[in-house]
Amino acid sequence: MKTLSRKTILGFAGAAVILAVSTAPAQGQSTLELYNTGESDTGTLLPGGSADPHYEVVETGNDAVVLSESSMPVPPWMANGPDSKWIYLTDSRSPTAGTWNFRTTVDLTGYDLASVFINGRWTVDNFAIGLFLNGVLVPSTRITDVGTSWHSYALSGGFTSGVNTFDFSVTGDGTTDGFRNEFLTSGGKMAPATGVVPEPVTMALLGTGLAGLAGARRRRKK
Repeated sequence: MKTLSRKTILGFAGAAVILAVSTAPAQGQSTLELYNTGESDTGTLLPGGSADPHYEVVETGNDAVVLSESSMPVPPWMANGPDSKWIYLTDSRSPTAGTWNFRTTVDLTGYDLASVFINGRWTVDNFAIGLFLNGVLVPSTRITDVGTSWHSYALSGGFTSGVNTFDFSVTGDGTTDGFRNEFLTSGGKMAPATGVVPEPVTMALLGTGLAGLAGARRRRKK
C-alpha cells in the first residue's frame, strides 16, 4: 500500500487549520448599546434641566436638554417615564422655532450587519420630518403630533460597520416643542472571527498532523 509523503500529510494538516479558521462560528446575539431620551449611562432617568449626553443637537453641536415638568404641557403631552423623558434644545416653554436634528449613535464594529435589528417608537410636538439612519430617510417616519401618542419604527437594514447615526429631525413652532424616543428591542450577532483558531483546536490539528507524519516515517523504515 502506498504511504503518504511528509509533504502530503503536512498539507492536509494545514488545510484543516485553514478550514477551522474560515468556519469559526459566530457568537450569540447581543443587545445593542442604545439609550432612550433622558436616560443616563446606568439606565436611570436624568433630572429635568440636565444635559442628555446621548443626544446631540446637530445644528448647535450641544447636548439636548431634559425638560422639567414646568416646561411641559402635560396634558396633552404624555407624562415622563418610566423609560424615557422629553428633551429639546433648552429647558423652556418658549424654545427657538425651527427644524432641529437630534442625533444619537451606535457602534456596530465587528457585527454581522445582516443580523442587526432595532425597533423603537418616538413622538414630537409638533412635526417631524422623519428619522434618518446614516443620512437616509427611513420610510413612513414623518409625524404630525402634539405629544399625545407613540409612532413606531423598525430597522433591519441600512447599517454600516463602525459608528451609525440616528437623526430625529423635528420641527417646532416655538411654543412648547419637544421630542422623545424609546428603543424597545435591538440585537445583532458578532461576525465570525477570522485568522484566529481557539487554542484547543490548534493543538488538536497540530497533533493530528505530527502523528500522521510519525506514522509515515515508521512505515518507510519497515
